[in-house]
Amino acid sequence: MRIKNKSIIFFISSFACLIALPFLIVALNLLIKKTEPNKSQAININQYLETLPYDSNDPYITKVPTLKNLLSGPIISKNDPMIGSENAQIIIVQFSDFDCKFCQEQFKILKKVIAKHADKIKFIRKDYPESDIKSSSYKSAIAARCAFEQDNFWEFHDLLYETDLELERNLFISISEQLNLNQKNFIACLDQSSNVRVMIKNNIKEANALDINGVPFIYINKQEFIGSVSEKSFEKAIKNQLFNVPKLNTQKF
Repeated sequence: MRIKNKSIIFFISSFACLIALPFLIVALNLLIKKTEPNKSQAININQYLETLPYDSNDPYITKVPTLKNLLSGPIISKNDPMIGSENAQIIIVQFSDFDCKFCQEQFKILKKVIAKHADKIKFIRKDYPESDIKSSSYKSAIAARCAFEQDNFWEFHDLLYETDLELERNLFISISEQLNLNQKNFIACLDQSSNVRVMIKNNIKEANALDINGVPFIYINKQEFIGSVSEKSFEKAIKNQLFNVPKLNTQKF
């Protein structure tokens, strides 16, 4: 009789558990969903991580690298003026300033070298003007970028370097007229285009991240040059790059 009573109790208990089990599963699911972060929470966490300083001392915080930590060479993109072969063996990158006579003289030498090796060289020019946005250096960078927007950068570039006049608004407009640029678009770009200003600022940030402290500054693949470089030195560097040295590990965007 005692054994029989135990069997009845076991049977009733098991039956009660079977009835309660679905309700228990639903309750657990609701509890899990309540504690899980939703998509918007995950986005906020990512945004928070992006704002953390790179040099944080907290070992449990994911480090967010700066541009300087990311770059192993100049950025190669269609945002900057380029001449030469698209699939060149040698990439020459020059950080330059229109209000710099040394840059002007250096480009004359570079132009001869590029002409000799046109099928082997891709030349890219980047802006590194004075940081003062009111300087003739910065304003001429804007003007040339406005010409770039109308596919006339190199013509504008050469005329800026050839002039002995002050680098100012009237000169920029005069050159744009000489090149038959769309005046309405050019002047609007000169006065208010945010796009060209962003491109110049990005070049400056890039130069700073690469620890460039003066112009003209030139990369020939992995080799770096600052200041005045002779045609002979360029020829030697190009020869070395063609036959001995691997291409620059540039950042492509």
